[in-house]
Amino acid sequence: MAQISDTEREFLEAIRDDRDDDTHRLIYADWLEEEGDPRAEFVRLKIELHALGKFADPRVTYPLKKRVSDIRLTSLANVQQELMQIGVNRFEYRRGVLDEVSIPARRVVEVLPAVLAYAPALSTINIPDLESVDQIKNIPELSTIDELKTQVPHQSLGIDGVMDFVNLLGEMKLRGLELTSHWRHQSNHVSVRLLLLGLTRLGLTKLRARMECSNPIDLDDSFEGLQSVRQLDFDGLAFSEQTWAQMAAQLTNLEELSSRSFVGNVDFSNKKGLQVVHLPYGSESTFLSLAAGSQIESLSTPPL
Repeated sequence: MAQISDTEREFLEAIRDDRDDDTHRLIYADWLEEEGDPRAEFVRLKIELHALGKFADPRVTYPLKKRVSDIRLTSLANVQQELMQIGVNRFEYRRGVLDEVSIPARRVVEVLPAVLAYAPALSTINIPDLESVDQIKNIPELSTIDELKTQVPHQSLGIDGVMDFVNLLGEMKLRGLELTSHWRHQSNHVSVRLLLLGLTRLGLTKLRARMECSNPIDLDDSFEGLQSVRQLDFDGLAFSEQTWAQMAAQLTNLEELSSRSFVGNVDFSNKKGLQVVHLPYGSESTFLSLAAGSQIESLSTPPL
């Protein structure tokens, strides 16, 4: 894997330590320009596109995206080839720096240190085929990652397995978590409920859970640990009306909410900062008070 200079590492570590502030990225771009590195333009263009947002006029964004693509095909081609050669299946640049990689579970222990040596600002790792908690135990580099995307290990079905998995996630001190589960049978209700109860205690700001459960889940009053959550996405899960009501009352920092299974007349009107709501078909009336009381920028429901 390509090596970077100590100076470049300092710039990237500054970005890592304050990911939300583009100031460090722009300073990094200035340094790249001084070094005659074409990645300077790439960083600035990616920041500009991010600022324009995903709903920007395509007449404005198309030439910017075209230039970004051209730079990736030329100035970043060697790095991208090296990433694939060492075992990275997929990678993504955000606002100009390498931000996310996808690595098979069996290769994480050897590949992640090499990736971080080149890209210390990396924030997200996707491990799509995790089968066992042991595959990601005792990997100190995971403590530098902000967000993990993975599947619930098959061995985690059951009380002991779920608790081992949740404890490992807690040690990682993540800000964001995206979980997929392939549990499908009737007995998964207890495991899913236990897993969700554990996740509420991790202090996450982003949680996405894609899993199925046969019956509505009641989480009692366990949402205090989710008060820092800004983005919440439950895909395939149904909750009791009491749980939705508690969620509406306690998730005070919620900005983005998505679910396919809202039930009952739950009032989210106290969420003045709520920006995006995705509703299941037939639930429009459930959120009339939400639409009237919140500052919603996007409200979407499946088409008829």
